[in-house]
Amino acid sequence: MQYVTHAFQAVFGWDRAKAQKHMMEVHELGKSVLTKESFEKAEFYVHQLQKYSLQATMEPEE
Repeated sequence: MQYVTHAFQAVFGWDRAKAQKHMMEVHELGKSVLTKESFEKAEFYVHQLQKYSLQATMEPEE
């Protein structure tokens, strides 16, 4: 859990509280919406999270 929190802080520049909130959503619900960005920026974030060996996907906004 600390590793995921650290990865979110490193990739998104979030403070610890926000990173922990999203980490707990992933832990309890299996997923969390981390950001809503342009395709290119979202793709960048997916690749950054994958470098930390985290599973990340992009979905179109409904």
